[in-house]
Amino acid sequence: MALSLNYKGFSFEDAISPKTPQQSVKLAKNSLYHAWFEVMKRAPWYLQKLERGVESRTVSDQLVFEFGDIRDLKFDQWWLDRGYQIFSETVPYETVENLEDQFVQAITPTGNLAKRLQHDSLVLEIPLNLSWEVLRQQVQRAVEIAQNDLSRRRAHALDRELRPNADFNPHLHSTAQVKLYANNRLDAKSILANMKFYDSYLAYRAKTGKDYKHYNFCRDSGEAPQLLPPVIKNSKREVPQQLRTEAAAVITGKLRSIYSLMAHACQSRFPCNDRHDWASLGRINQEFLDNKTGKFNYNTNLFLAESHVDVVDVDE
Repeated sequence: MALSLNYKGFSFEDAISPKTPQQSVKLAKNSLYHAWFEVMKRAPWYLQKLERGVESRTVSDQLVFEFGDIRDLKFDQWWLDRGYQIFSETVPYETVENLEDQFVQAITPTGNLAKRLQHDSLVLEIPLNLSWEVLRQQVQRAVEIAQNDLSRRRAHALDRELRPNADFNPHLHSTAQVKLYANNRLDAKSILANMKFYDSYLAYRAKTGKDYKHYNFCRDSGEAPQLLPPVIKNSKREVPQQLRTEAAAVITGKLRSIYSLMAHACQSRFPCNDRHDWASLGRINQEFLDNKTGKFNYNTNLFLAESHVDVVDVDE
């Protein structure tokens, strides 16, 4: 029998039925699982841990054991190797079941109550570890089947009585080895877009080397079109002095958010981009950046993220 597992990181339409690894890899693509993988591939502290293989308070050995060496892997490869395992639920999902016959036989040996139940009521066993959207679909389907059998339809009445619980977060009830953080503010699409932005930032730094400036990157990346008019971007004109601070602040703010996301991911808290102590651009640049080449070097003896060294964090 093929291995089939449940996941909480898919849309609720796809999350309820168990999936084989081959089925789940298609659904995992562009999901939060995929986003976490892409963030870890770029997180400087995780890359440093993989590069040097030394003890570090920033990244635990357990996290390396779970995610492994992902530097040369694509997401599909990694998912089929271990991703499908670490994110799968250890407690399988159950579906809403119609227990009418069992209930009737258990308490009505004479059959009197059975007649009333069969015509007026529906007895359901509802698992409590699923999101309301999934439960609502299943309850509605069970009701519709029963009503069709009885040639009656009451689904509209059920829909009026039941309301979705907006506060329910399925990730709080996860039994997976590696759990997604219960955060509804961040989605996979925006995180993956930010990773592309980060790639372009690294490439721009490497291209410009010691001449790199945040405000020039802001101009050339088109990150703040409302701040820098097209005439500046399209003609490669110098960013006016009065706009440089604002343009640099746009890039600084975005990078701090990305580094905070990476830092939390390295502590098994994803997705979360709350401000993190490690997300100091000055400290990160001092630890990893080669100012001459503009490239990041992760095979370094510096562990400033673990120390209390005070590095001034300024807009470049």
